[in-house]
Amino acid sequence: MTDLCVILCTCSGVEEAKKLARMALESRFVACVNVIPEITSMYWWDDNIQEDNECQLVFKTQKNHAEKLYDVIRSEHSYDTIEWVVLDVERASDEYADWMRSAIR
Repeated sequence: MTDLCVILCTCSGVEEAKKLARMALESRFVACVNVIPEITSMYWWDDNIQEDNECQLVFKTQKNHAEKLYDVIRSEHSYDTIEWVVLDVERASDEYADWMRSAIR
């Protein structure tokens, strides 16, 4: 197990995704953010199955920055209920892990 994690967060579209990604990067709480456009999300909401087009954000960071990053994203996110799933990184290449740690402050 490492001190690194990957965080999943959906948002309403590419414009919002890029805004949130830039905020995360400027805060220096992440080394990288992947913006995956145009995913289809199907989920339960108000006892009905919903279907929406969204963007998926994948934040690459250290575990000790996850809560601070959440506060930054929460302040500008358009959703009332935000997907915020933190996944521990069991193994990363030494070079990638070193680069991540050097990019995060």
